[in-house]
Amino acid sequence: MVNRLELFNEYKDSLNTIYLDVGNFFPYFRDSLLDFYTKKVHKLFSYDAIAYGTNDINIAENFDNFISLNSDHAKPFKIFIYSNKKIIVTSVFKRFWAIGNKNSIFKKIEDSEIKQTLNNLKKECDFLIVMSDIDDYEQEKFFLDNPSIDLLITTEESEASFINFENRGFASVGNNGEKIGYLTIDFSSDKIQLKNKFIDLFEDLYPPDSTAKELVKNYYFDKSVEEQFKRLNDNRFDYYEESFCQNCHEKVEITHSNSLKTLKSDDKRDECLICHTTGFGTKTGFKLSQTSQSTLSYINCSQCHKIPSGTNFDGNLHTVNPITPSVCTECHIKPHVKDFEFYKSKKSLMKFHK
Repeated sequence: MVNRLELFNEYKDSLNTIYLDVGNFFPYFRDSLLDFYTKKVHKLFSYDAIAYGTNDINIAENFDNFISLNSDHAKPFKIFIYSNKKIIVTSVFKRFWAIGNKNSIFKKIEDSEIKQTLNNLKKECDFLIVMSDIDDYEQEKFFLDNPSIDLLITTEESEASFINFENRGFASVGNNGEKIGYLTIDFSSDKIQLKNKFIDLFEDLYPPDSTAKELVKNYYFDKSVEEQFKRLNDNRFDYYEESFCQNCHEKVEITHSNSLKTLKSDDKRDECLICHTTGFGTKTGFKLSQTSQSTLSYINCSQCHKIPSGTNFDGNLHTVNPITPSVCTECHIKPHVKDFEFYKSKKSLMKFHK
């Protein structure tokens, strides 16, 4: 998306240009933090119209550029006037699994009703654009059954494609977002002429937009803080001084022994201490009242190995959390760490284990 914005900015001042998105602007897996940042990105794009999709439910209502013929949560269409030509843009959602049931915000509309509605819209304009999210096997039929459509834009093809069918366009930008369709509509001749090209979003051509890139950086930072807060008051595990582990283990890992010292005095907030000490915010973990002499004041064995609460140490093997990439990336996460190589790091750690 940050590559797309750089290209968008290059063309945004072009005259007689409409900027469209075929829908599902917001991510499929959503949470309040991701919604917050996607709204910010949405404002940067300033799309003229976006097809209302299932990913956009309960959030697109805050914006006036989402459109849908069969949902009351978006405008049915938008009208644009360029060079004395009237262009109407609308969208249709027809997924059998998401329409018609009592919980769906998309109304079930029969093909005949859609056709009549599109015919009426075509009577009011010079060029009718429909963005569709319909079942794959129905797309071509939908296009052929509705000759009032001058341009149909879909998303479900694996590769970007454009077919000029007697000066009616059938287009797909692909479902990976790696291309942008750039369509020229020529009204100067007796018949409307369509000419399409696809623009690749390669980084060497369109590097990430600096404003959007900063938003992504801030999102990752806030996400890491959010994840750390989840660990506060998590008493599923017990934490121990290194001397306790050394009763049985000859060597202990010491490469994180300066983790607390790397924090500045004004950085010793809860979300920072969670990663720079052992077990902070839990019953047996580090407390601010403890001195730096405590081995809980930095990252020791039990911070990463997460020994279950109530473990019985009777000389036999006990349960510990294996060290996997997901364990390390709880803290070694952008923007705190630029590049983290798990296996390289683990190799250096293992020489302290025995």
